[in-house]
Amino acid sequence: MVRRKDKGIEGELQDFCSNLTKSVSYRGTQRKKGLTPDTAKEMLLIWAKLVPQSGKFAPIIADLMSDGVGYSYEKWKVAFTLEYDKASDDELLNCWTYALAATGKLESDIANGIRDNKGNVIAGQEMGQPKCFISHSGVTSALTKVEQFLNALGVEPLIVKDQPSSGKNIYDKVTKYLSDSDCVLILATKDDKQKGKLRYPGGNVLHEIGLAQKTHRDKIIYLLEQGAEFPSNINAQVRERFTQANMEEAFKCIVTEMVAFKLLKAVKTTDN
Repeated sequence: MVRRKDKGIEGELQDFCSNLTKSVSYRGTQRKKGLTPDTAKEMLLIWAKLVPQSGKFAPIIADLMSDGVGYSYEKWKVAFTLEYDKASDDELLNCWTYALAATGKLESDIANGIRDNKGNVIAGQEMGQPKCFISHSGVTSALTKVEQFLNALGVEPLIVKDQPSSGKNIYDKVTKYLSDSDCVLILATKDDKQKGKLRYPGGNVLHEIGLAQKTHRDKIIYLLEQGAEFPSNINAQVRERFTQANMEEAFKCIVTEMVAFKLLKAVKTTDN
């Protein structure tokens, strides 16, 4: 008899995400036109596996995303409510996005020797070089300055256009490098193509803010260029203004937030 090789936590989490993806698809069908009896039965069978598994994977996912709260088991129970409503639909999409990002992070950590096949952090690997995903609308002097500043801090900037695609489309590429990052920096510059007094950041930045608020909710740095504004549906509680010529306050903000994220150590200085 051939003995099946243990998948390890990586394989288990991939299977969990695969069933979550099916659930999202079923929920979309349920929302649009309802489920046939056979499809409803299939959905119930998948959820019979997912509900108890969520109790196991919710804390693992929260740990992988460096989120002390994460998606609690209570939120997963809302996601798996059988009767369709907006709250359960929203939570299912949130849990799915969160789980996909955590899976990517686990794969990266195992490949880079940071975690073992059980998902445990390997001793001595906890303080690897932090990675910061930079969301931006295009090459500007501000982007160049931020990239140089992060490198000087010992933080690896992740700029999607500079990373290999490995056959991925742009959405999958963004999701992959977002999941690889320890924090997210939103470099929101004003879009020169827009007219009028209100000038919003580029559409890709607004989209990536939505993704980041699900995967890195408490580890996002918002930098907003003078003359630009976020749309009213963007919930950016704290933001630092900057100009292309003057990034000083923005740099102070980056250091303060990264120390709070425990990605940098606070440095005490003394006067000579």
